[in-house]
Amino acid sequence: MLIRGDAVTLELGVIWWRVLAAVAVIVAIVKLVRYYRRRRREAERSPQESIRARFQDTMDMIMPWEDVEGEEEHQHDLPDELLEELMKPREDFRALLFHYLNRSGRTNPEVYRAAQIDRKLFSAICTKPHYQPSRGTVIRLALALQLTLPEAMEFMERAGYALSSARPSDLVVTYYISRGVYDLMTIEAALYEIGEHL
Repeated sequence: MLIRGDAVTLELGVIWWRVLAAVAVIVAIVKLVRYYRRRRREAERSPQESIRARFQDTMDMIMPWEDVEGEEEHQHDLPDELLEELMKPREDFRALLFHYLNRSGRTNPEVYRAAQIDRKLFSAICTKPHYQPSRGTVIRLALALQLTLPEAMEFMERAGYALSSARPSDLVVTYYISRGVYDLMTIEAALYEIGEHL
């Protein structure tokens, strides 16, 4: 009987450890999922928003007694006219993008695939008024939309960039656009030859 009792105790002990191991695995999976979701939310923020959010969280922990009124006082250091200009939604680039999208007659997936950019990035450009696409992304969109050289230059300018003859990569891009060549692989191959990229 003692042997059987020891065997039963051992059996229960093994089952108990298996249950604990299963619970530990489940907890680890839940933590990984939460971590992954948090990282995705942080990745969707712009770098400036992430830094601002981290700084704000730190300041809230250090000085929780600071109130919102104090923050509002600091926001009025700039002239009212400048504040109004800064607060205006910057939709000029987006408006031009939508114009060329409609004119092209192509679907959004056709355009962002031709530009070889991610769907999420394209969605952010189209839906977020203050989103600033990179220079390379704007050039890729200009090529995907098959803009003429004057159109491409205006497109770049609306996004806050310029095609400059002082940049070898821009010379390559303008050369091909002016000749109606919009194939991204051809242009990237030419850029690779001179050690440049979009």
